[in-house]
Amino acid sequence: MQRELTECKQLIEQQRNEIEFLKSKLSAKKQGPPKFDRALPVEVRRIYGEYVLKNECYDFSHRFDFIENKAMTRKIIDSIQFLHRRSYTPAEITMCCKTYFKSLKDDIQRDLNGIKDKHRKAAARRERLNSKLNRRKRCLNFGVKPPLSSDQLHKANDMLLNGGLAYMSSDESEDECDEKNTRLVRRLSFESPEMTQIKRVIDEHYLQVADKRGLSKLKRLVKSGRSPLSSRTVPKKVLNWAVDIFLPNSPDSAVQYTNL
Repeated sequence: MQRELTECKQLIEQQRNEIEFLKSKLSAKKQGPPKFDRALPVEVRRIYGEYVLKNECYDFSHRFDFIENKAMTRKIIDSIQFLHRRSYTPAEITMCCKTYFKSLKDDIQRDLNGIKDKHRKAAARRERLNSKLNRRKRCLNFGVKPPLSSDQLHKANDMLLNGGLAYMSSDESEDECDEKNTRLVRRLSFESPEMTQIKRVIDEHYLQVADKRGLSKLKRLVKSGRSPLSSRTVPKKVLNWAVDIFLPNSPDSAVQYTNL
């Protein structure tokens, strides 16, 4: 009887530990990926690049915690701590190395699958959309607001905070345009005239403020032309005022922006 009771307690303790472990994993997932000092990932890449030149690198046929990969990470940690007088902890550098290791390993796999270029183009497109979204958010926080009515400002915030990337217009790469660093911006096929107007006012206001602040690289180049609308469909999260379901899917005027 005593033996059965002991085994039961051990089983309960084991299950309790498993539950705590699952809770910690769920908590980490909710918090999202680890955040680093922006300079640390750059430094990890630079230091690792120096080791690669010496023919010392990770073994991507094994896991990150493989003994030889651990030794490589230790070298990076020692180098960074020596150069930066221990500004970063070993745990921070290790997590950054792990993220970089996964990125490199994924790149190798994509290269083998023949989808590396496709992935990089998609990543660059997402980065441009994020940049566009963040630029418009900053514009609404300028001391001098864009010349929009209170109702339009409310809708602009609705679009940027609740709509997000789904409501940022698509654009082609510079390779598809005839001007250096110029991208062809295609209007979303479901975009309402009101949303188009609000975006235009925000962008014009940002350019004016940027000029005053000496940010001349944000100059806009407008060209006339004909091009198809973006093929992206209506987002799952519909902002009724921003969507025009009766908009025809026909060619429309295209506007080209430089660095926008």
